[in-house]
Amino acid sequence: VVYILCCFAIVFVVAFEKVFDHYLEKIEPYYKFWGVKIVVSVTYAQSFIISSCFSLSDEQISLYHCLLCCVELPLLCVLHATKAYPSGTPDEPRPWIQAMIAASQGQHRPSPGAAVQTR
Repeated sequence: VVYILCCFAIVFVVAFEKVFDHYLEKIEPYYKFWGVKIVVSVTYAQSFIISSCFSLSDEQISLYHCLLCCVELPLLCVLHATKAYPSGTPDEPRPWIQAMIAASQGQHRPSPGAAVQTR
């Protein structure tokens, strides 16, 4: 069941990324989505490997899995923070920061080719 749910999670993230690619391009989603895919894959795979390769009790499997997550996830967090959310310089922020600031100030501009509605 966990394997199926992890596969669905990754498939849905990929589908979301593909469907909304045009809308998300300003926020540079490539590394953001890969961060999610890596966390889901790594946490499931290591749990599966520990339970399959070592003859441990369920409690020990859970303990080792949690221990590995405590070591791996901060490293993945640092990698994700530097690759998925690079800030650029104060004088020249990255495009994803500019897009987020513009959206928060209500300066959302329709994308080229988008239909303009008038009343």
